[in-house]
Amino acid sequence: MKEWGRTFLNAALSTFPVVIIVAILNWSGLASFNDIATLNGNGTWLFISGAILLYFGIAFFSIGTDNAMSKIGEHVGGTMTAHKNLFALVFIVFLLGLFVTIAEPDLSVLAGRLEPAINFFLFIALVGIGVGIFLVIGVLRILLQKSLKVWILAFYALIFALACLVDESFIPLTFDSGGVTTGPVTVPFIIALGVGIATSRAGKSSNADSFGLTAFCSIGPLIVVLIFGLFTPPLEGTVPDYNIVSVGDALLHSLGTSAMNVTIAMAPVLVFFFIYNAIVIHLPKKEIIRIIVGLVYTYIGLVLFLTGVEGAFTPIADALGQVLMDKDHAQWMLLLVAGLIGLVVVLCEPAVQVLVKQVEQVSDGRIKKRHMLIALSLGIATGVVLAVVRILYGFSLFYYVVPGYIIALALTFAVPDIYVGVAFDSGGVASGPMTSAFILPFALSIGKAYCVAHPDIDAGRYIMTNAFGTVAMVAMMPLIVIQLLGLNATLEEKHIQRVARQRVRVANDNQVIHFGA
Repeated sequence: MKEWGRTFLNAALSTFPVVIIVAILNWSGLASFNDIATLNGNGTWLFISGAILLYFGIAFFSIGTDNAMSKIGEHVGGTMTAHKNLFALVFIVFLLGLFVTIAEPDLSVLAGRLEPAINFFLFIALVGIGVGIFLVIGVLRILLQKSLKVWILAFYALIFALACLVDESFIPLTFDSGGVTTGPVTVPFIIALGVGIATSRAGKSSNADSFGLTAFCSIGPLIVVLIFGLFTPPLEGTVPDYNIVSVGDALLHSLGTSAMNVTIAMAPVLVFFFIYNAIVIHLPKKEIIRIIVGLVYTYIGLVLFLTGVEGAFTPIADALGQVLMDKDHAQWMLLLVAGLIGLVVVLCEPAVQVLVKQVEQVSDGRIKKRHMLIALSLGIATGVVLAVVRILYGFSLFYYVVPGYIIALALTFAVPDIYVGVAFDSGGVASGPMTSAFILPFALSIGKAYCVAHPDIDAGRYIMTNAFGTVAMVAMMPLIVIQLLGLNATLEEKHIQRVARQRVRVANDNQVIHFGA
């Protein structure tokens, strides 16, 4: 019961900041729900209902992942190195990557935003194939003991080379697709898979090897989507219109959709695990029951979370963006709100809670959960502000991602491998369903309002090239801030060692007897 109490307390601490920010905006009159026509006077109750669903969703999901998805990943990863047949290993890992990606809710959120520019199922299939291929590459890297830094440098060089060949409308979508790949379903599973493989590799466990798989799963979609873009005409974006007639109807519709999507999404992963367990793992009955109970909690948590996000927070985020633009606030006010939203939304991401907990455990407490959360919050707040600036001024995403990734890749040479893996994992983890369903609609609504105010521009292309790309900024900033955290820790450790050596020398000097002439 104590563990449950801690979980529900953490869920409250995660949801409380974003609730406070939105509530202040509403009740201060800066972005009052009463001014939002699309909410039809239902804004306050919609927001309260969404916050309650968010709270219970995060709590149940956290309980479920500890007892189900993380355990499944550890068991599968721990037995995977026993396969002597390389083809069988590659095939199993590819299927795992494909299935967990199909199960990812924030990928479905982004895919829904892209229609009719790109078919919903086609986009999910492209991203799933990319994740499957690069999960294989990530697992082989661990088994073959290859440097994470070298592989990341090589693949990002390929990404930017391909990006120079596609139409500009594909650039934001490409980097967004890498961000939404790793969320509440994939992260617990893939991180645990990496830990299981690293610890089972002939007893040569390395904490640094435990991280980096999520980073590879974020790279795969970038390359596959860019290749797809080479053979596809330019994209035209659209922004859906929301009209909340009744809070009950909105949430019930979202509940039905979320329950169906989570059922379809989780089914392939579960079928795979139970078949794999029957053939390879042979877990005891008690452990199977524990995992099943955990899966039930995971299912309930995801359904509640997505119902609150899709049914309540997405239309509110869309409306907030439009009100802040329509009211002709000073730009600094819009940027301030964007920064505050970015600062607190990351705390609501279920996968972030999973990542920071596992990082603290695997690093034996050297990487503190509190420090990671602060770094992620500050980094993502900066990323959201920069994304809004780009929407307002309409310049290429390249002006951000090129110097940003140069800094991130340069830092890989200055920090220990474990920080490199954690940083690149954090980039994908931070851009989860709250980013896709709250920050992205907020940015798209700003883009839509900007296009209404400037009827001479091509709205479809402007939204595709400027409003999209917000998820990409959220995914990029942790790569920099987490490695800066690692650089600071490395410099502090070197300073402590230098002081200790100096003390030893002084102590030894005092023992020396000097004979004068």
